[in-house]
Amino acid sequence: MIWPFRRRKRPTGQLPPINEDWRVGDLAACIMDGGWTGGIGPTYGSIHRVTAVVEGHLKKTNEPVWGLQLQPWLSYFHAEAFRKVQPDAEECSTEFKALMGLIVRKPAKTGVDA
Repeated sequence: MIWPFRRRKRPTGQLPPINEDWRVGDLAACIMDGGWTGGIGPTYGSIHRVTAVVEGHLKKTNEPVWGLQLQPWLSYFHAEAFRKVQPDAEECSTEFKALMGLIVRKPAKTGVDA
């Protein structure tokens, strides 16, 4: 029996919505284990810095996709194979304030006799 429903093909000129709001400098955690072209690429759970975000097309199906270039590699990887690592800004700012409190000294009062 042939299934009566077929998937609709996306128009080839239109880019799909990007899965994250990727920018250069973001940290990307790999959620795909292997299967990269050429066998060289990030492993599951590894975290890398994004050096470029580009739009492109898949070689086999010619579907438009987003690609990420990661720091140790010169090639691009499919953006859907990664999740953005969100930094914990609250923890960072408290530690930074405490450190700055130790480093920065308040200026001595001038014009006061001792």
